[in-house]
Amino acid sequence: MALFPEDMLEELLFYYGTEELEAVRALIQSATLREAVRLIVEPDGLARLFIPHFWAVYYHDGRPGFEAPSGKFLIYFANPEDDPRIADGYPVTLEDVRHLTRDEYQEGLERNEENAQRGLPPFMFVLRSVGPAGAHPFFDQLAEGAAERMDQLARATLDTYVQDNADEEGPEKKTARIRL
Repeated sequence: MALFPEDMLEELLFYYGTEELEAVRALIQSATLREAVRLIVEPDGLARLFIPHFWAVYYHDGRPGFEAPSGKFLIYFANPEDDPRIADGYPVTLEDVRHLTRDEYQEGLERNEENAQRGLPPFMFVLRSVGPAGAHPFFDQLAEGAAERMDQLARATLDTYVQDNADEEGPEKKTARIRL
């Protein structure tokens, strides 16, 4: 037996999920992931926050160090707007990941030389290995106190539902006759 009517449960999940969505967005330091997080309310009464980017788990849980295979490099740009690989947006799936072309790579190296001659920082960073990265456990932080926040919201919603569906008997008396 459900505590709330089905349409009310969906509304409650959407309302609560929206509140939690805004809370988790405030905890995510990555602008890309902050914009990507979505609330999904499913017909079976499940609400979840979802980030489609395949690399979100490494940001959330931390990344172990890794060694680039021989002859390959990790390349990133001082200014992400200069990175031609993300001209159409950050990759979401592994299939979206694209490598620099030989010409793009050579152009980056030439810009690095020009910057070095002028005493400026590199335009493009080229690394053979990458050390570990720390975690940013925004979902773990959100989980702290989530049950209590949901309990308060559920109580307030149930109180409103009971009051709206109570039959009046006498000038000030209300009794609840609710089929749950």
